[in-house]
Amino acid sequence: MTTLDNPDISESYKNTTKPLDGTVSHLTEAQQQALKDLWAKILSHFEATANKPIKVTHDQVKATHLSVAGISTSDAQAVDQWYAANKKIASDPKLQTVQDRMYLSGEREAVVPGKFKPLFSDDRGTRLFANAFWQACMLHESPDAYLLGFLRASVWKVDQAFNRMVVSVGWRAAQAIDELMWEGELGMHDKILNDGVLFRTGYDKLGYPINIIRVKLNIPKERGDGVVERYAAFALEQTSIIARDNGERATLVYDFDGFGLGNVDKGFIKTLLTFINDSYPQLFSATIQYVDS
Repeated sequence: MTTLDNPDISESYKNTTKPLDGTVSHLTEAQQQALKDLWAKILSHFEATANKPIKVTHDQVKATHLSVAGISTSDAQAVDQWYAANKKIASDPKLQTVQDRMYLSGEREAVVPGKFKPLFSDDRGTRLFANAFWQACMLHESPDAYLLGFLRASVWKVDQAFNRMVVSVGWRAAQAIDELMWEGELGMHDKILNDGVLFRTGYDKLGYPINIIRVKLNIPKERGDGVVERYAAFALEQTSIIARDNGERATLVYDFDGFGLGNVDKGFIKTLLTFINDSYPQLFSATIQYVDS
C-alpha cells in the first residue's frame, strides 16, 4: 500500500479509527489560527479580484463535439443540423461520446435537455474568483473543510495553501466543472464509460468509498486525445461529492491484473496525479496497487 499526503494513515487502518486531526471541529489552536489567516487572505483576494474574470491560463479538458462547435444542447435544431453534417465524427469509436451514440441510435430526447445555467450566472470565460470559490465549497459540508484540505496538504503553511487553492479554483473555472457535471455521463467517451475503466464499489475499513481503476481496460490507441482526461476530471469531481458524506476522503485502487504494454499511458497518469495533487488535495486517504501474482 502507498499513501498520498498522509504517511500515518496505515495506523488508522490497523486501528480502524478514522483520522480526525486537522479536520473541522478537531483543530489545535495553531491550526485554527492558520485557518483564520487563510480566510483573511481569501477575503482580501475577493476584493482584489472583484469584477475581474479569472484569466484562463490552464489547458482546458477537451470539450464534446457540440461544445467545440459552440452549440447548446438546448438548441434542438442546431443539434440536428450538426449531427446531420458530422455523422462520421459522431460515429468514430475513438471520439464517440455517450451523447453521440444515443443520438445516432434514435434517443434524441436524451441529448437535448434544458439549457445549463451557471449557479452564479457567469458563463465560461467570464467567471469571477469568488463565485468559482463558493461553487467549489458547495462540494463540502463546510467551507472550512475545503480549505483544510489545502492546509493539511501544505503542512499548515498558509501562503502555500492559499497559492494552491487559487490555482485549483482557476482550474475549476477554466474547465467549467459545474457545466461538466451538469452534462454528466452524456458527455463522456462512450467506450471508457461502458467498459468500466473506473468504478466504485463499497467502502473500506474507515468507511471511505472505494474507487477502482482497471488499468488493462485503459487502451490509449482506442481513444482520441483528451477524452480520458475529460473523464478523469468528471470522475474526481464525482468522487469528491460522494466522499462529502464519508469523512471527505476516498480510497483509490489501481488494478493491474492483466496489465500489458498496450495499457502504458504515461500522459494520463501524469494528468491524473496533477488533478489530484493540485485540485483535490487529501481526497484519497490511500492509493493501493493491486497485481495478481
